[in-house]
Amino acid sequence: MSEQSITAKHWGILIFLAIIWGASFVLIREGLVAMTWVQVACMRVIVAAMSFVPVVWYYRKLFTKKLVAPLLAMGFFGNTLPAFLFPLAQTQISSVVAGVLNSLAPLFTFLLGALFFGIAWRWLKFSGVVVGLLGAVVVIVFGQELGDTNTSNAAYAAFAVLATVSYGVSANVIKTYLQDVNPFFASGLALLMMLPGVLCVIAGTDIQAAISHPQFLRSLAAITFLGVASTVFANVLFVRLVQMTSALFGTFVAYLIPIVAIILGLLTGDPFKWGLLAGTALIASGVWMSRRD
Repeated sequence: MSEQSITAKHWGILIFLAIIWGASFVLIREGLVAMTWVQVACMRVIVAAMSFVPVVWYYRKLFTKKLVAPLLAMGFFGNTLPAFLFPLAQTQISSVVAGVLNSLAPLFTFLLGALFFGIAWRWLKFSGVVVGLLGAVVVIVFGQELGDTNTSNAAYAAFAVLATVSYGVSANVIKTYLQDVNPFFASGLALLMMLPGVLCVIAGTDIQAAISHPQFLRSLAAITFLGVASTVFANVLFVRLVQMTSALFGTFVAYLIPIVAIILGLLTGDPFKWGLLAGTALIASGVWMSRRD
């Protein structure tokens, strides 16, 4: 779809997604108060998958065998893997840094699309990837210099970056193989396919220790909201947005997520350094360059 085809409706959905997803990093931080990063990830996927059961049942006649592979890819790369990687990263980096690094998603969407999904290669686009990655390095360096225990281990930022690579794979799969599939059905079944594995993983954790934590209910509420709003509702909107526009426009939401994440992070006590804005600007410039023809 051309840039001229992007309407106010598409931008409205994009901004709404940015608000929901921008808040997700603060919600993950709250979940980590009483739960391990593995439990946070599992609970997010479990809540989201169970919420989709009636939807998938309603649309069950849409299922065909050819959907299995792309839906598995969508469920794993678009939901499950990032659900584990971001909490793991946020055991050592702040929600602000995680939110800013999330904006790398469009760069990897283009790079993976050009390498494996037939997106036209342009040197300006590739230059955008380089600029964006440079911005990520700046963000990680300034995040490390904050001197806060939550941001002192820059190596953990790599997990957040890997999550954006995963999002790039999912966005291209959706556009290439699931373009005409009902977004409610696709989102729901993709998550439900992940449910057996996730249930096995959480069963191997010390659930009793989490339940015994004095802040358990607060953490559970945060992850429940994260699962329903940020994963279920927002995921359906994102799939529909990519179908209506393009994989690159869909991940353009990453421009706006850092703004929301920074504001909410500051309001809820996360540390911040002005140098982070330089890295954010570089990433945004890289994303802009990667979207040029």
